[in-house]
Amino acid sequence: MKYLNISVPSWVIPGTYGENLAFLEDKEDIANIELLFFIYDDSVHKELAKDLKIIKKYRSRFTYTAHLPESLRPKHEDLIKTISPLVKHFVFHPANPDNPIQVDELSSLISAWQARY
Repeated sequence: MKYLNISVPSWVIPGTYGENLAFLEDKEDIANIELLFFIYDDSVHKELAKDLKIIKKYRSRFTYTAHLPESLRPKHEDLIKTISPLVKHFVFHPANPDNPIQVDELSSLISAWQARY
């Protein structure tokens, strides 16, 4: 009887998302992969686009969560739109409570994305 569903990050070994998924595929206790997007720049965008078919292929093996960039911005909506059909949950860093403008902006951004996706 299985009691634990283990979740691991998408970067366990040096390599791409696809290489890490292939490495983790036979690790039976691992049920979820947290796709890491601490930053989302052109290089990460290209890597995700290149590996998106592979990530989708493993949906029958793993569930996914996504760790969003540390400083979310409206430009990250492309990432949300791309991965929202794949992931069960999004993890994001809360805004700095000492900066009410940042809190309001992040709250508005998350609410808008939640309504759309």
